[in-house]
Amino acid sequence: VAKPENPDGYPDDRRVDIVPYKKSKLPDISKLKKNDVFDLENMFFHPGLATMKKESMPVLISLTEMMQQNPGLKIRIEGHVHCFTEGDVWINGQIIKDLNSNNAKEMIRLKRLSRARAKCVYDYLIENKVDSARLQYTGLACKEMKLHPENNRRVAIRILDK
Repeated sequence: VAKPENPDGYPDDRRVDIVPYKKSKLPDISKLKKNDVFDLENMFFHPGLATMKKESMPVLISLTEMMQQNPGLKIRIEGHVHCFTEGDVWINGQIIKDLNSNNAKEMIRLKRLSRARAKCVYDYLIENKVDSARLQYTGLACKEMKLHPENNRRVAIRILDK
C-alpha cells in the first residue's frame, strides 16, 4: 500500500491474517428424522440483502461438515424474513396492514429475498463439494410469522432424507 510518507508501503501491510473459527453446534443428526426442521443459529445477513456476514462462517462450516459426514443426508434450505404480524409487512419505514394487490410487489420482494438467502447457503455448500442432488432451497418469506413472531429472520434446515 503506497503511503505519502513511504511510497514503498510498510511490511505490516503485506500480511495474511488467519482467524480461527469456533465451530457452531448443530443438532445431533442421529436424533433427527425425516421432516424435522432446525434453525441455523448465528446465520447473519446484511439488512435487506442476501449477502452473508462473516459471522455466519462457523455455522456454514459446521453444516458443510454435517453434510460431508452423512452422505445419505438430503436437506431443504428454507429462507425466512420478518414481518410484524400476519398480513402486515414493513414497507418504506411503515407497517402496511393487510397486504393487498397494491403492495403485491413488496410481497414478491420479500419472497425473493428469503429465497436468495436460502440460495446463498445452497451455493456455499455446492462450492464446498456437497452434491447438489442432496440439496434443495426455497424462500418462505413471512409464511411462518405466527410460529416465530420474534425471530423470523432466519434460515432453517428441513431433513428430507437420511
